[in-house]
Formats: sequence, C-alpha cells, structure tokens
Amino acid sequence: MERQQVTAALIPALYKQTAAGIVAHVVTSSVLVLLLWHSVDALAVLGWLAAVYVLSVLRGATVWWFNRHASAIREPLAWGRLATLFAGLFGLLWGVCPWLFMAIDNPTSVVVITVINMGLGAGAVVALAPYLPACLAFALPTQAGLIAALVATPQPMTLAIAALAGYALVANLTNSVMVHSRLRENVRLTDDNLRLRHEAEDKNRLLEETLATITQAREAAEHANAAKTRFLAAASHDLRQPLHALGLFFESLAADVRTPATEPLIERVNESIRALGTMLNALLDISKLDAGVVRPNVGAVSLAALMRRLEEEFRPLALSTGNRLSMRVRDLHVRSDELMLERLLRNLLSNALRYTRAGRVCVGVRTRGDAVRVEVYDTGIGIAPGQFEAIFTEFHQLNNPGRDRHQGLGLGLAIVRRIADLLGHRVEVASRPGRGARFSIVLPRAAAPRTPGPASAGAAETGDDLRGVRVLVLDDDHAILDAMQRLLSRWGLDVVLARSVDDALRSAAQAPAPQILLVDYRLAGKVTGIEAVSRLREALAAPVPAVLLTGDTAPDRLRQAEQSAIPLLHKPVQPARLRAVMRSSLLPRPGPAAAADAR
Repeated sequence: MERQQVTAALIPALYKQTAAGIVAHVVTSSVLVLLLWHSVDALAVLGWLAAVYVLSVLRGATVWWFNRHASAIREPLAWGRLATLFAGLFGLLWGVCPWLFMAIDNPTSVVVITVINMGLGAGAVVALAPYLPACLAFALPTQAGLIAALVATPQPMTLAIAALAGYALVANLTNSVMVHSRLRENVRLTDDNLRLRHEAEDKNRLLEETLATITQAREAAEHANAAKTRFLAAASHDLRQPLHALGLFFESLAADVRTPATEPLIERVNESIRALGTMLNALLDISKLDAGVVRPNVGAVSLAALMRRLEEEFRPLALSTGNRLSMRVRDLHVRSDELMLERLLRNLLSNALRYTRAGRVCVGVRTRGDAVRVEVYDTGIGIAPGQFEAIFTEFHQLNNPGRDRHQGLGLGLAIVRRIADLLGHRVEVASRPGRGARFSIVLPRAAAPRTPGPASAGAAETGDDLRGVRVLVLDDDHAILDAMQRLLSRWGLDVVLARSVDDALRSAAQAPAPQILLVDYRLAGKVTGIEAVSRLREALAAPVPAVLLTGDTAPDRLRQAEQSAIPLLHKPVQPARLRAVMRSSLLPRPGPAAAADAR
C-alpha cells in the first residue's frame, strides 16, 4: 500500500480511541478544579474549565459524526488534520494550566498538576499513536508548558520534577513512534493477507497450490506472532523504565511534601502507581509461565490453612461489594505447589467477587477416591456456555467494553489455566447467564506431612538495617540513577553510581569495596547485568551479593536471568520490595555445619 493509503487506513482507529480521551479531559479537568478551587482565582479557573468543556463537546460531536459515517468518508486525511487541530487546542489548554494554577509554595498544586499532565502525556502514546501529527500536537505543548513552569521557579524539587517530565516526554514520543510504526506494519500485513487470501480463493482448484498457500499463511502468522512478542517485550521494557523512575522519585518527593493535608493525595497518587505496576506484573506473569522459567515445588498442602489465609484476605473485599463470603473446607491435604495453588485460587476468588454484587461467594471441597475437587461458587452475572473457552484467553473480559482498569486486564483466568496446566490440575466451569458460575479445580489428595513444613513466605524478615552499607548501582539510564541516589541515600546507604561496566569496575576498585550490587539487566553495548555482576565479582575477588533489576518480559531474557541464580526484581519496583530483597541478600549464608543442622 502507498504511504498515504496506510495513513488514511489508520484514521478510523484514531477516532475509535478518541472518545475515551475526551472523557479523560473532562474528568481530569473537573477533578483538578475541585482540588485547587480554594487556592486559585475562581474566575480564571472557571474560564479555563469552560474552555475544556466547550472543546470537549465540539470534539465529541466530530467523533460521533465520523464514527457514524465512517464507511462513507471520502477524505480521511482531512479528518486527520481536524483531529490534529483539536489535539493542539487541548495541548495548549493543558500547557497553560501550570502557569495559571501551579504555585511553588503549594505542594498540592505541584503534585496534582504534574501527575495529571504527565498522565495525559502517557495516555497519548496509545490514544493518538495512529496519527503522529495529532500525538505531537498534544504532547509537546502539554509537557513543554509543565516543564517551562517548573523551570521558571528554579528550586531543587521543581528542577528534579522538570527533568523527570522531560525524560517522560522523550520516552512517550519514542513509544508513540514505535507504536505508530507497528500499526502501519500491521495495516500493510493485513492488506497483504487479504490479497493473498483472494489469490488463494482464485486458485483453490489445484490441491498443491492450496496446500502451498496454507503453508505460507502459517509461516506468515508465526512470523507475525514472533514479531508481536518481540514488540511487546520491548514496549514493556520502555514503559517500565519511566514508571520505575517515577515510583522512586515519588517516594523521595512524598517524604518532602508529606503533611496531614497532602497525605490523602499522596496515597491516591501512590495507589495509581501501584495499579500501573500491578497491570504490568500481570503481563509479566503470563510471560514467565510461557517462558517456562516457573518450576513448581510440589508437596503436601493443607487446604484448611490455605483457605484461612484467603478468607482473611478477601473478607474486606466481600464486605465492600455487599457479598457474603463463606469457606466450607475440611482439614485435607492435596499434592500441589502451595504458592501457585494459592495464586490460582486467589484469582478465582477475585474474579467471583468482581462479577458479583450483593450476592454470595462460597468455596467448598469434595472428595472422590484420591481426587479432591475445590469449587468456587458465585451468584454473579454468569457466563454463556459459548464463552467457557474464551474466558481463559488473554485480555478477554465479560461486560467491560470500556476496558475499565478497575475490572482488571482480563489476565486472571488466563493465569489460572496456565498454572493448572503446569501443575497437572484440571479446571472445569459450569454456569448460566444470570445464575452465577462454578469454577472447579481437580487435584490429587496427599497424606498429611509428619513434620512441620518450612516457614511460610509471609514470615517476618530479619536482618540489620541498611544504614551505612556501601552499594554500587549500575544503570545506563540517568533518570533512574538519580532516583536511586535520592532513595538509597535517604535510607542511609553509601551510594556509588555507574553508567557502564567500566565505570563500575573503576568505582569498585576504590576502597571501601561495595557490599551489594544493584545492576540493570539490559545495559549499553549489549552487555547483560549477569555479565556485569560476574566481572565485578571477579575484580573484587569476592561473591558480593547482587540484585538484578529489569523491565524485560521477553521469554529468553527471563530464562537467562532465572538460570543466573541472582535475585531478579521487575520494574517498576516498589521501594519496600527493593529494601526487603537487599536486606535478604545481605544476610549471611549458612555454612556446611549450619546447613547440616538445618537438615
């Protein structure tokens, strides 16, 4: 296809994704005005809000008309230019927002406006990627206005936020170009596939040619799937990097601006960051299971103890949704991996409570010979029989056409199916629309162990505080190094930063030697974090504890990291999780005698 034809083919995708963007503008502008109402000029803020509303109505009208008459549109490129005009106007409105309402002596206004502007800029990566001029017309004035307003009041905090905003702008624009390129490639591939299909239909009289066509189509599909996997892994890494830096910067910023007045806002922002991390980690779980790096630790698992933990965890959620939660479990043991089985049942309970309101969710156990059936019942919306297989596929959700993130990503049941297959358990579904659903897990019964099992993963961690520990941080991303410097220094560590392996080797050679290494997995020059740790340990002539940090989800990368036996944390890393893993890595390892005693 010609370049303009490909661009024209992407315009309908742009308009289909615009409605959610309009809602985002209306909601975020309204929330912003409510939060800042008592600290800004009422006339100015009402005028700005009225401009957002008027522009949203006009934009909504054009989107409605285009989507209603999409099949009759003759000049899609003209509609692309119209979308660019509206995007530019929205960008200008959000670009002047920091100048109108942000006051350096009001930390609430700084945090609120920064989070909203950066969030809108990140959203434009996907929403406006089908037409790059529209993406640039919105992202540049929005982020440039924020950066300029922060730099205009030069203080350490505002300059740090401005640097983060600049980094986010570059990352968002880079990701927009990547997504746009992939969309264009998909349009070309779709056009090619349609042409090949028509050619195959014309020549289907010859069996040999039909078989050859099927073979070619299969190879093309495998190639496209491999390209999709590589793209998703790269996109995941590039999205995790700024989100990881954002979480670290926010942890440092929150400590500086935390007051009784800002505490609720800080918690809401932190909740949003955690939600983004949870969504990316759900994708990571799928990648880990597909990569085959998860190995079950099968043994006797007490269902009674497991269900008590789950009941304590889900009782508040059941109360908040008006549901009655009951656990009817006998003191049985089954043969499974305790952590994986707990994750599987947690996903089923979460799913049941999500789709049930003012009803009942019940967990029961039945036995038949050596088989144990754990059943999760609910009185929710139910599932049509034709959907029984589809609900176990990735990103498939019932009754969520708007993709509300509070209803999850549609990965919970996909993870359930993969874990069950890995453990050799059977998953069964029975349901009718409007009459609730029953999910059953069939697994083998086991004899109760004679000796107590190992301490649970939730046991309290031990170990001395990290204050005074010398840590070497190796990462080729300047923003992440800056964020790690601020966070680790606040914890009282002696921090040494390096952007390359050579820098790290020079720093490690200086006394005192580092006591722990924090190393990014993907470094410049195609060097992996595993190789960097090996060279540093060789130079130090000691097995210095190390922790790998990565934003990669590619299956081959996950397998390499798992085989290295070095603790691996996936970005974005919660500061509390980072601290816990560092403390655990610094604990002394038991010697042979101690190990014999432990056995």
